[in-house]
Amino acid sequence: MRLKRFSQNLLLLLATLLGMALVGEAAVRFFTDLSVPLIKRHQNLGTTYRENTTREITGPESNRKVVLRINENGFRTPSRPLAKPSDTARIAVIGDSQIAAINTRAQDTMPVRLENKLNRLYPRVHWEVFNFGVSGANTAQEVNLYRELVRNYDMDVVVCAYYNGNDFSDNSPRLSRNPRIYMDFMDNSDELTTIYPAPSRKKLSNWLNEHSRLYVWQKYVVGDAVNNFLAAGGAGKNQRIRDEFLILVDDRQNETLAYSWRINEQIIRDFNEYVTADNAYFLLLSIPHGIETTPWQWREYQRMAAGTGYEGKIDRRHPEKKLKGFLERHHIEHLFLRSIFEQHLQNTPQHDPNHHLAYRDGLGHLNETGNLVMTDALVDHLEKKGIIAQIIAKNSAPGQEAANDP
Repeated sequence: MRLKRFSQNLLLLLATLLGMALVGEAAVRFFTDLSVPLIKRHQNLGTTYRENTTREITGPESNRKVVLRINENGFRTPSRPLAKPSDTARIAVIGDSQIAAINTRAQDTMPVRLENKLNRLYPRVHWEVFNFGVSGANTAQEVNLYRELVRNYDMDVVVCAYYNGNDFSDNSPRLSRNPRIYMDFMDNSDELTTIYPAPSRKKLSNWLNEHSRLYVWQKYVVGDAVNNFLAAGGAGKNQRIRDEFLILVDDRQNETLAYSWRINEQIIRDFNEYVTADNAYFLLLSIPHGIETTPWQWREYQRMAAGTGYEGKIDRRHPEKKLKGFLERHHIEHLFLRSIFEQHLQNTPQHDPNHHLAYRDGLGHLNETGNLVMTDALVDHLEKKGIIAQIIAKNSAPGQEAANDP
């Protein structure tokens, strides 16, 4: 009798929960404009945007309407054939949300600006710049993306955009728990093994993302609540310190940090080897965190670090020192934007609308000015290194090699 009553109550509870879920689903669909999430997960590629999608969004940081056009591969870049046309030079820019730049109109993003500037300055070949940026990507996923897709487009230059704000921790399985592609040293080997997220772990989540607006809505609500909680400090303070500070921590006795630096170094080395083996030019582009370029952000993070055990070990120049150290040791081409950004901030009055390089008064993703400064720095680097001249000579039609570009 008791078992029968328990079963009846359980069925009633489940029916009530199902009914509430259906009502909630209907309410979210009726009262909000939430659509299918733009991010899509793939077993082999990691995350991309949803293929063949055109969507108008309001940039969460820019607060302006932005039209996102996503191609058949899931990236914010025009559709192009795999085979490179004659008299054409190709550049791939691979990175995370700083490169995807969904707060920014397409014409103001760095890849589009770079393509337009190169075609204007060096018209002897046609320049195509591909934007392979996607929110949430880490360098391990970007290496995998290059191997699986990007290399098929016969690139002349591959730019790996390494954001100092989170790529260091996102690349380390010991520092990040996000279900993404990682690379790690297995069985005491010196070679990295690619680790893909378990398919079963995301099946239900992927199905709900596709079919339930209520599920998507609650993720946004919970995410905002967590971010606000972390921003307020309290119990979330140590987690925020960990996420934001570890690349800034100079602690040679910390085994986890040493291991994470070793992983980052090897990932970049492998990336460089894959690209150069394909006879393309590899460039590690270091995008600084605002802590590295803005004195008031540095002072604020020094304050936040108090009491965490990191306060005597943080160094705002540590990311550049560590990265530059192993990049030069392995002869890997690189461009650090930190000093270029600092010079812009020093030379542009704070009241100038073009002073800030990032949205939210310098706290967010790179804005139109940041993308412009980054574009100019890249062109200047490629010119000084003679890469543009080499690419033109390689891709020009016979008989044109001797011509002078403007």
